[in-house]
Amino acid sequence: MPAGQGQPPVSRACAEHALGQRLHLCRHLESRALEFAALTAARSQEVRGARWDEMDLAAAMWIIPAERMKMDREHRVPLTKDAVDLLKALPRFPVGMRFHSAPVVRLADARPMHLGHVAQADGRWRIYLFADAQGLAPGSGLVRLCGRLEREGSVLRRHIPAGADPDAVFDIRAVLQQPRQSLSMDDLPGLLWPRKGRHGLRDYEKAFCADPAAGDIFDLRGIDRKRGCMVVVRPDQYVAQVLPLGDDAALNAYFAGLLRAAG
Repeated sequence: MPAGQGQPPVSRACAEHALGQRLHLCRHLESRALEFAALTAARSQEVRGARWDEMDLAAAMWIIPAERMKMDREHRVPLTKDAVDLLKALPRFPVGMRFHSAPVVRLADARPMHLGHVAQADGRWRIYLFADAQGLAPGSGLVRLCGRLEREGSVLRRHIPAGADPDAVFDIRAVLQQPRQSLSMDDLPGLLWPRKGRHGLRDYEKAFCADPAAGDIFDLRGIDRKRGCMVVVRPDQYVAQVLPLGDDAALNAYFAGLLRAAG
């Protein structure tokens, strides 16, 4: 519909050149969902609600939790080789689709949790940093990226109002590959251990480790262990961008088209 005269411009949540790609992805996933339903003889509502953490590809089993079943009892669906191959070929962080959770362990206190469940409905953007193989070692891709994002002029600094907490606009979390016992909070970059609030207390809830016992998130989501990646999630919990871990230039460019610099 043509815009009326005098109306303010509307910010685009999706660039025009990317819209066709998003629609193509939706059609592709819809087709794969129908194929998966046929391979498993599952009902449509069960397939629509399926999550990656329900899929045990190594055991070729789909474990549907009790709360999603009509009889409130866990249901196990054996997966054929064709069903497993179909799942392995799917994108694990598809842009334009909902951010699906996976198990992790919080670094500060070893508490098991789901990464997607830490987000609150508070209007903030989420940026999940999946660390490269070097983790918290000096000079690692994760450490260098955090250093650049903390500098004046970075995408974070430009959009955070003066006097606000460092995560007032962007809630940044990191997931490390190394066992929790081999890591120390003291090695975290300031971005992942920020001082907040009136008294400048440390936020201990920004860093997590993979949880091999419950399902390693790097394996579950097909993340490159050598290079890592960044996943940008919109306030409505849909994936906006998946970027290489060091590509903060692309991160800057993306938000420059969406957000105004803080005054």
